[in-house]
Amino acid sequence: MRLAILLIFLIPPLVLAKEEYRTIEWDALLPEQDLKAFNEAPPINHGDETYAVPLADQSEADSIQQQIDEIKRQRVKEALASTRIRAEFNQQKVRLAGFVVPLEYHADQSVQSAFLVPYFGACIHIPPPPPNQIIFLRFPAGYQVDDIYQAYWISGQLSTELMENDVATAAYQMQVAQLRPWTED
Repeated sequence: MRLAILLIFLIPPLVLAKEEYRTIEWDALLPEQDLKAFNEAPPINHGDETYAVPLADQSEADSIQQQIDEIKRQRVKEALASTRIRAEFNQQKVRLAGFVVPLEYHADQSVQSAFLVPYFGACIHIPPPPPNQIIFLRFPAGYQVDDIYQAYWISGQLSTELMENDVATAAYQMQVAQLRPWTED
């Protein structure tokens, strides 16, 4: 009888502790408009590269191509500053790999808040990633981040709240449930 009562109290917490987090990639956070702008970005012209058209038509072709490229460059510039989000991720439990940029610490030097960014050195160098590629992390209990050069798997509930500070702007926030060093799954 005691065993049955003990199991009744132990099993639910064990079941609840196994929360499922959907693993996503960074580009999943980009709205279609921003993803399209990055995918269609014009090539960088490092010199007097010409397009494959007859010489007689080169000047007109160059002018048209330059106009098209300028429109694409403007779209990329807008996407680099975009705070547009994917609303379907609001209040979703997700898992994402990235680099932690600590912002605030608890008295015991555990991380209280940080940014999660897609690549090493982001937010330390200018310009930071687009806001919809930065997640503001909240660690209420504090977490030890032993190595800022290490990529981490972060799991938690994502929200689509904008957060701005002197370092960067984040279009997403997350209440962190788990942080562990990145490994290939």
